[in-house]
Amino acid sequence: MARAAAIRDLVRSDASADAVLAALAHGVIAFDSSLRLAACNPAAVRLLGWPAAGAERTACAERLRTALAAEGDALRATLADASPRQLDDIALPCGDGGSLRVALDCAPMLDASGICVGVALSFADPAPRLRLDAVRSTEARALELIASGADLGRVLDEVAAGLERLSPRGFALILLEGEDGTLRVAAAPSLPQGFREGFNRLAAGSAAAEGPERLTQAPLVVPDIHADERLRSLRPLARRFGLRGCWSMPIRDSAGHVVGSAALLLDRAAEPAQGDLAAMAYFLPLAAVAIEHQRKDDALRLGEERLRCAVNAGMEAVRDRDLRSGRSWWNHRPDSVFDFEPDEVSALAEWACGIHPDDLDETRASLLRAIDAGDPGWESRYRMRRRDGSYGHVLDRAVLLRDSDGRALRLIGGIVDISAQIELEEQLHQAQRLESIGQLTGGVAHDFNNLLTVILGNAELLQELGQDRPALADLASMIRNAAQRGADLTQRLLA
Repeated sequence: MARAAAIRDLVRSDASADAVLAALAHGVIAFDSSLRLAACNPAAVRLLGWPAAGAERTACAERLRTALAAEGDALRATLADASPRQLDDIALPCGDGGSLRVALDCAPMLDASGICVGVALSFADPAPRLRLDAVRSTEARALELIASGADLGRVLDEVAAGLERLSPRGFALILLEGEDGTLRVAAAPSLPQGFREGFNRLAAGSAAAEGPERLTQAPLVVPDIHADERLRSLRPLARRFGLRGCWSMPIRDSAGHVVGSAALLLDRAAEPAQGDLAAMAYFLPLAAVAIEHQRKDDALRLGEERLRCAVNAGMEAVRDRDLRSGRSWWNHRPDSVFDFEPDEVSALAEWACGIHPDDLDETRASLLRAIDAGDPGWESRYRMRRRDGSYGHVLDRAVLLRDSDGRALRLIGGIVDISAQIELEEQLHQAQRLESIGQLTGGVAHDFNNLLTVILGNAELLQELGQDRPALADLASMIRNAAQRGADLTQRLLA
């Protein structure tokens, strides 16, 4: 209302105010006390498409007066009570027979004695407000799609459609930049599939430096692709689909890195009108949010896939246990031979039920010791039940997450099947035991062989001395034969 009052004062002042009214961006239309057109500034003529002067403009003013009369006759009411008023949504007649809906301020024009001598109407260009409403509407739909987990292409199609609604002169195109710097079409709702395929082939080719990649380097206005060298490589594609003009802006993520580009392609050569580039800029942050969100989701899925590969490569299961509630989340190998719970929350007691009864108490005790001692992690070996009812050896290793006071909150880690390792260790121990027994046997046999050598020597001596005594010779022969058999046995032990 303050704006209307200021305009009212200008309208009823001397002719020097004409220059000020001409410079105003707001439309101003003034009626005298007889409701005849008294003034109409250039902004009103431009916004309503009225003739600049003459009878045709007077006829447009009469249609405006009639339209206001049908909406409560704000002109006569303002003349009658000399009070300003505002019409929030009124349709003003345009020169082409259409209408422009605006918020209209009505202010009385008072002479020096305070008598109302006319009414000044003022209104702003509704395009910025309509653009803002369209942006908010598109933003709400796009954010809803993002929150629902919709595909990035669908989200960017919505953003591109919103851009086309704000700039009906062109066809919206949103490009994504890959890790290798190559562009590809992510959204082009009003362009044919053949254009998408042709652009992607061009962007992947050697001529990309002369065309597509320029769309991401800086804001770019090419009034005529056919005459501008900056997009020379796009000319055949543009001719094929009847395109001439191209205006583009890079899309940057929250860190300022270029992740793509938004462009408007036109079917005629043209410079952007006032507000066209600003309309494009409205949608760049929304497109950036959608792209960043998708890339974060992709990174998360990649991390989950890597985790699954790690589990399948070396672990039977990965587990996240909430130590406060005693509940666990399991993610195990589909081919695991152990009797794990499905991929869902399961009670701590269910994990314990799979542990061999002889190992259960020590396993629990070692975990409690690690928790109470403030240890950063925990490790334990125990036997766990297999699906076939037998038990296998596992290594359970985890990290303990604690709060700022050192209280253990979660236990995150994995279980590895070490049954084959334990079996190999047992075989190694058995071999080592056998080797020890062999070394002991060899030592004993060697010492025994030394004793037998003495016995054999003495038996032979007795046998020689008893040649004339047959009974003694027989005894010496028996001793010698027994000692020889003992010597043969020691040789076999030493072999």
